[in-house]
This record gives sequence, structure tokens and C-alpha cells, in this order.
Amino acid sequence: NILILGETGVGKSTWINSFANYITHDTLRSAIAAGKDNAVVAIPSKFTYTKGGKTQDIQVGKKDPNEVHDVGASNTQGSKTYRFKLGETVVNLIDTPGIGDVRGSKQDDQNMDNILAHLTYYKEIHGILVLLKPNNARLGVMFKHCIQQLLSHLHKSAANNISFVFTNTRSTFYEPGETLPPLRKLLEEKNMGIEAVEKNMFCFDNEAFRLLACVHNGIVFEEKVIDIYEASWQKACEETNRMMKHIIEETEPHKVQDTTSINDARRIILGLSRPLQEFREVIKDTERKAEQALNEIKILGAEAKSFRDKLEFKGMTLEEESLPQPRTVCTHKDCTEVVSVGKEGIPMKVYKSCHEQCGLGGEVSPEIKGDASLMRCWAIQSNNHCHRSHCGHHYLVHMHRTYELKRVEKIFTCDNVQSQLDEKMSQKQKIEVEKKRLEILVTELKVEGITIQKVAAGFAAFLKIHSIIPFNDAMGDYIDIQIEEEVKKDDLDGKRAARIAEWKAYKGQYEERKKILTNAMDTVKHSEEGRAHSSQQVKDLMEDAFKLKHYGKNIKDVYNKVAKAKEQAYYAQAPTKHLKGSSRINEINKKSLYERGVEKVKLGAEWTKKKVWG
Repeated sequence: NILILGETGVGKSTWINSFANYITHDTLRSAIAAGKDNAVVAIPSKFTYTKGGKTQDIQVGKKDPNEVHDVGASNTQGSKTYRFKLGETVVNLIDTPGIGDVRGSKQDDQNMDNILAHLTYYKEIHGILVLLKPNNARLGVMFKHCIQQLLSHLHKSAANNISFVFTNTRSTFYEPGETLPPLRKLLEEKNMGIEAVEKNMFCFDNEAFRLLACVHNGIVFEEKVIDIYEASWQKACEETNRMMKHIIEETEPHKVQDTTSINDARRIILGLSRPLQEFREVIKDTERKAEQALNEIKILGAEAKSFRDKLEFKGMTLEEESLPQPRTVCTHKDCTEVVSVGKEGIPMKVYKSCHEQCGLGGEVSPEIKGDASLMRCWAIQSNNHCHRSHCGHHYLVHMHRTYELKRVEKIFTCDNVQSQLDEKMSQKQKIEVEKKRLEILVTELKVEGITIQKVAAGFAAFLKIHSIIPFNDAMGDYIDIQIEEEVKKDDLDGKRAARIAEWKAYKGQYEERKKILTNAMDTVKHSEEGRAHSSQQVKDLMEDAFKLKHYGKNIKDVYNKVAKAKEQAYYAQAPTKHLKGSSRINEINKKSLYERGVEKVKLGAEWTKKKVWG
């Protein structure tokens, strides 16, 4: 199972087509001789061939809705597995959407979610190929963003499985070229634990496949031209064999669960940061009230009537109330009212509603102020301000709410002393029992507060220790560049202002996520690091929170809300191609695959098949 990652336009799809041919044909001429009807094309490819000022469209393979060949568009739309069977060996090449998508950073994040969801269908990944062009001489924002966006989603245990594949290297003498120095500098600066050295760097030039495609479309080349590309084909075959030998013989498979757990930890930190903070504040408030009630009971002494009035202690908790449809609300201070709730006069912020049932639904990220999609809300006018008479504020201070966490009073009881309260006893004895009940309650609440803090610290520690890098800190600069480029463009469709507003809103969301993650990891003390050594222990941390006597159910309700947002993508797989296998690849099969256990690969394939098709 080989995962292929890279920047948009680096040539991942072309590389997969070329790979399929390199492991099938030892020479370019044998691939030509096989004929168009026997052409090995995993992914449909389309490009323009020009000669003497005349152009001709070259197309191979059947049309696939997952591949878009429009000018200026990102080709691969979603993750898809291309399966090749060589005898008893199955090679799964996992093609992915490129980073640096022309649709922007938000699409990059969605693409990464798609990739991670696709990976859940595999237990192990044997190789992770990061495709690069050989002509990136500077450590620019785009280069840093693409590398960090890819590696921030991988577990440290995947470091040994990462290889760097350089495309279009005939112009750099089949070497990494000017890209290698900035790549090594970035890996060293971020202390990623990854090296770019000879054993995990592979150089290709896949123009020979394009020539083969031209031949299959009726283009005739002189023999001396074919000779030039024959040498390129031979070099690519050698690199393919060296790469496969490295993946099969020199690395151990990476457990996919490790990588998915890293990303789950990041989602949980982001999703639960605010609710966990609110729970901690409520617990502190309840502790204060419990201690206050305890002191009052001590003063009461034997006054029976006053004792009965104080017998039941009311604390606070949070309860979730789902809304039937998202509600557009204004968070501006002029649209925010602080009201007292319940007998105790609990203060709560109430936001004024500008659109009670907004139909934009999943287009707007809930609980995020200033989502650009809100500009299309019924309440927002063309000037980006709310038209409601009670509001009139800019859309940037509006947000969608899909549920509310309401503070409500709750009566706390201790089961181990409740039965004693029901028994006949003197007023003095009852007071002593009540004192004991409240003392136990305060202790329990303090323990729950510590547990919740441990949960947050545990997730942060896991992310800090086990991720290659915790987050992509180059995205902010990358979004700034996208905004600058948009400003320079002609406003041909009249939507430039809306696009810029969307970029700025997304940068605000990114900065908020970055702050949450940074703060979470900064609070992890040295003694707390290593508390979560495995992905299973990460799950155990949350299970501990679910078991809390007083607040466990509330935390679980909020967690389920967060987890529901992580929906698994549809698994896409192309039909299996049964290939004969070149002489070199077959030799690797005999010496390496069988020795390391083909049975393990077959079991993995059966597990994948079982998960996909039941």
C-alpha cells in the first residue's frame, strides 16, 4: 500500500501511469510494440502535442469523473486507489488531491480530510511518496506550506516510510536539483526526524510515457527521438526497482491507526477546547457554592427549619439543546443581552437572532464568526450588513448556531449517604450527615475537574510527542499570498471582493485554530509528556471523561457532536489491473516479497475488501 502525496501539478497521476508501465515493460520499445489495445493506463490522461505550430490533443484511457483536465483546474478531485496485481503480489497506489489546490486553503483542508478518511480502509501503509519538482531553489511560502501541510498530518512512526520522489528530472541530470537544499533546510529547521538522503530519494522523468501516449494516438517519431526517451525509460525502470526494493526490504509498515489518531487528537483539542473550558468554570462555580452551603450548614447547628431549607444543594451543569435548523445570530455587544437564569440568577449571554431558520445548512461552519458563506444568508444585504432593524451589523460578527450549551441548576446527591438521610434521626445527626454529603460532593467535583484537565493535557501531549509537526504554521502566509494575487487580478466576474472576504475569514479561522493548538501544547508540562504513549491510550483518556459521575454524560454529548462532523468518505478504487510484470520487478518479488511474507499483504488486502464490501 503506497500513499502518493504532493503539490497540485507536480504530476502524481502521470507518475502512476508511468509506474504501471515501468513495472510491466523493461523497455519503451516493448511498451510501443504491445500496441494501443494493450496499453497500460491506470488514470485517463490528456495533454496537447505541438509540432510545426500545429497542435493535437492527446488522450489515453477512459474518462473518469475523478479526473478534471480543464485548464487551471486541479486534476485529481478525490483520493482513489489504483490496484495492480503481479502474480501473488498486490500493489495499491493511493492517488490523492494535490496540496495548493487552485480553489484555496479551505479546499486543501477538505482534501486532507478526504485522504485521511480514505486511509481508514487500510491497516498499514508500506510507503509514503512525497512528489516534488526539482527546480524549487528557494524556501518560499508555497514550498513550506505544501511540505508542512502534508507532514503535519502524519505520525512520527511514518517518518521511515517517507520517500521523496522528484519528477521531471531529465533537465537536472536525474538528480533532485535545486529543490534538495531548501527541502533539507526545512526538515532540519522543524526538527521533523526525517532525512532526505540517497536511500529515500528517487528521480524520474516521465516524458517517455507521454511519448508512448503520442504513439498510441498515431504520432510517428524518428528512431533517434525514441532512442533519447528509451534511455529515460531505462533510468526510470531502475529507479522504480530501487524504490520498490527500499519500500519492501528496508522499511517496516506504518500502522494507519497511528496517523488517524494524531488527526483525531487535533480535532478533539480544537472541538472540545471551548466546551472543556466552560465545564471547568462550571465545576469551579459549583465547588464555590458547595463550600458556601457547607459553611452555612455548620452555622445552622441544630436549627431544624433552616436545616430543611438548606438540605438540598443546587449546583449547575450544562445541557445541550439542538436547534432544528442552523440559526444566524449576531455576537456584537449591542446585540448581546446578559440575562439571569433560574432561582440563583445565573448570568448568561443571549445573542439576538437575525435569521431563525437559515437554509444555508452545511455551507456555513457552525460556531465560527464571519464565515464567508454567511454573506448569502437572508438576513445579510449586498453591503454585507444585516438588514434586520434590531441589528444592522457586519456579517463578520455573525455566526451559525446548531446547538446551545445552557447552564441549568442541578440537585446533587451522594448515593452512599442518601439512605442515611431518609432514616429517622435527630436534627443534629441529620446536620452531620448533610455536612458529610457536601464534603464528599466537593471532593468528587474537584476530582472531576482534575480529570478533565488531564484529558486536555493528554491529547495535547499525544499531539506534541507523536506528530511529525503539530500544525502547519506556514498557512497564514500562504493565505496572504493568495489574497495578494486575487487583488492583482481583473475582476472579470464581479466576485473578487467576495473571494477576498472569504480568504480573510478563513485566515481568521486558521489563526484561531493555531492559537488553540499552541496554547494546548504550551500547557503540557514535562511531567505530563508521554502520558499518552499510544493511540489506544488516547481513546482511553476520553473514556475516562465519559465515566465521570456528575459531568461525564455532558462531555460525551459534546464529544459526539464533534465526532459526527468527521464523516468517512466514499472509498474509490479503480478496477484491478493484472500485469505480467517486468523481469526486474519479478526478481524483486522472488527475493523480497515472499521472504518478507506475501501472506501479510494478502491478509491486508482481504481486510480492506471486507471493510469496503462487507
